[in-house]
Formats: sequence, C-alpha cells, structure tokens
Amino acid sequence: MTINPIYSIYNFISFTYNWPMQHELNKYLCVVEAGSFSGAAKKLHISQPALSIAVKNLEKTYGTQLLMRHGHSFSMTEAGAVVFEHARKIRLAMDNLRCELAEEIKSDRTLKLGMIDSVGDMLFGADSLEKIEGMEVSVANSRALIDMLSSDQLDLIFITSPRLSRHSLFSEMRLGQEKFKLVCAPTVAGDTLKAIKKRRIIPRFLTYDQKSTTFAMISRHLSHLGLGFESNFFSSSPELMRLMALSGRGAALLPDLKVAEDLSSGGLVPIKKVTFYRGISVLTLKGKYMSKTMRELTTAVAGGLN
Repeated sequence: MTINPIYSIYNFISFTYNWPMQHELNKYLCVVEAGSFSGAAKKLHISQPALSIAVKNLEKTYGTQLLMRHGHSFSMTEAGAVVFEHARKIRLAMDNLRCELAEEIKSDRTLKLGMIDSVGDMLFGADSLEKIEGMEVSVANSRALIDMLSSDQLDLIFITSPRLSRHSLFSEMRLGQEKFKLVCAPTVAGDTLKAIKKRRIIPRFLTYDQKSTTFAMISRHLSHLGLGFESNFFSSSPELMRLMALSGRGAALLPDLKVAEDLSSGGLVPIKKVTFYRGISVLTLKGKYMSKTMRELTTAVAGGLN
C-alpha cells in the first residue's frame, strides 16, 4: 500500500501536538471558554475531576498558577491569559493544517458553518448547499453565532454586520445588504396604514429580540423616518414573525427573500415606503485558512445579496 507523504506528515504533526500537551491545552481552553468546570465537563463528556487534573498538570508543566479559584467560579491569572492566547493559536494552527491537507489529499473534512436564517433561506433556496457534502450547518441569531465562532465551534459564520467589541479575534468581510419590507396580512393593512399616517406609529409591531443588533438597527431606521411603534411581541425567529403576520397579528419588517412567496400569493401585502437594509458579513477567526468550499459559499452569499 502506498502512503501519501503529505498524509504521513499530517499524522506525525497531529500526534506530536496531541500527546499529551494538546489534550490538556484543549481542556484548559474549554474550561475558560465555558466559564466553568461543570460546563466544560458537560461539553467534553468527561468528569470535572479529570478537568481539574488537566489544569493542574499544565500549571505543574509551566511552573505557575493559571486559574484563581473563587468558590464555584474562577479567573485567569496573567500567566493563564498568556497560555490561553497561545493555546488558541495552536488550536487554530492545527485546524488550518487539517483543512489545507484535507484539500491537498482530497480527504473528507466536515465544514462547520453558521448562519442567520435569512442567509439559510438564500443558500438552501438556491440549492447552493445541496451540491456540497460534509457540512454541519447551525442556524441561530448573530450573537449566538459569534459566541460559537469565538470558541472555535464553527469555521465561518454569515451574520448581520456587527459592531464588534472583540476585533482582535475575527476577520470580517462585508458582503452586501439585504432588503427588508414592512408587511402585514391584507385584513389589517388598512388599520396599519391609518395608524402610520395619523399617529406616525406602527401598531402591533412584530419585531426582533430587543438585545439583537437587528432590533437596534430597525429602531434607529424607524426613528430616522419619524416613526415609532407599539409592540408586545419580540422574537429571535423571523419565521415566527412571518407566521404571526400571516395570521393577522400585526405588521413586521422582514427580509424580502423570506416573504417573497407570501407577497406573490397575496398572503401578505407590503406597507409602501417603509423599507430597511441590513448589512451581511462573513466572519472567521483571524488567521483562519479559507478553504475552496468556504470561498465558494462566501461568493454565493455575496451574489445573492447584490
């Protein structure tokens, strides 16, 4: 049997990093990123004592304390923060190595992809993802996806263009803008228009979670238009807002792509002159290798927005 030399190099380097130091560094990373030993133990499917031993082994190896225990919580020492940053770089380097070699030797590697649901509608609707095997797709709000990316649970994410407070961690590319329309069921369109014209208020407004980036952007945009809103329904799910609008429960500003079929069928009608544009970005960890598949997906999303 002929052994691919590149594959042999990959196995050698992987073995060298993994035994035993990388296992202990990965456990340390997981503890810090989870914020607790119990959370990390649950994620790694091991016992808390095993994690404590791994951290103590690292402290013994480096000859310094990495974590300060405070009852059930902890904080990193200055040395612990240094180890954490270098451990992140090692994990990223190993992942880049696996990714590049997988392309070189054409071996299978699962791509961990995250996206907000409107990007999911775009990619799945265009059958872009149907042609790509070996992907795990997570659909969530932008805040949750950023947290998952920062702990290296995802390779890249497509999200609402963020105002990042953790600039040093990420590389961002702005891909374009998606159009939102204010829509409602025909049965409530008259009352909605009347309230907008007379009171400059959108009644029974179905909108995004108040902590979300999109909610803040929509609020600023409506204020710029001189419009307020009355709402007692907030959600992180545009699909749920769409269903509520279809049932006549109120009006919602939703991505054009998500409501296109409803507008075509007459299930929803647009409230003219109330539109909104939201920026979409792709994020990776800084220094992340962009595989051919990742570049193709990025191009597909940018093409769908422009």
